[in-house]
Amino acid sequence: MEQLWHEMRMVFQILSDELNYERERNKLLENEMTKLLATQGYLKQNIKNLQTKSKECRRQKLYWKKRHTKRWEQLTELRKRPAVTPISETDGRILAAVGQIFSPSQLQALASKKKRTKWTSDDIAQAISIRSKGSGCYSYMRALGHPFPDKSTICRWTGKLPFVPGLQEEILTMLMHQFLCVPLTSKLAGLCFDETNVDSKLQYDPSLDCILGYCSGMLVVLLRALADDWKQPVYYTFEKNISSEILLSV
Repeated sequence: MEQLWHEMRMVFQILSDELNYERERNKLLENEMTKLLATQGYLKQNIKNLQTKSKECRRQKLYWKKRHTKRWEQLTELRKRPAVTPISETDGRILAAVGQIFSPSQLQALASKKKRTKWTSDDIAQAISIRSKGSGCYSYMRALGHPFPDKSTICRWTGKLPFVPGLQEEILTMLMHQFLCVPLTSKLAGLCFDETNVDSKLQYDPSLDCILGYCSGMLVVLLRALADDWKQPVYYTFEKNISSEILLSV
């Protein structure tokens, strides 16, 4: 009986050890499974990132392929064009002569197909002098293709002239162009000056964006023709008398 009991205890002990072994093995398998699941989630995320990068790479590839095709077409078109021939001596003399007649802005207006040209003050002053000879002639010359500013451009430029007290340099520039093709007798002029009383009320000058007033006297210096019938103010100031410094500055 004791022997049987001993044998049963031995069997029970063996079974208990095997059960503990299986439990430990199950724990190890569960840990391995947890690690594998974590690795699977990491790999899935990496696959998504790689798919996104792959889409971006395909988009970039298509963009550069189109750009390369466009550049290749432009290069092919340039190769089809005739080679640039050097300017001959005659053409060089023609360009030099044209450059003496037209200003850089006018040459740019002739060469380019743009509707707008950035005119300089000298160009507009010249246009005003030509238009003063006759608006119909000015329009006819523009219709023939002469590079002159439009009437609206001239109006905007003259509307923005800052007639500040002092020497009127823009007026002198227009006079210079005005008297290029007139007889010498019409160019003879002398300086005249006059002092006059003005209203001392405050007034707003929109061109200068300031308020003028509290002045009772004004000095004006004019250019007056000696053998022709024209005169033009070229200098003015307030509350000053004529002096040698003013005459020398004019």
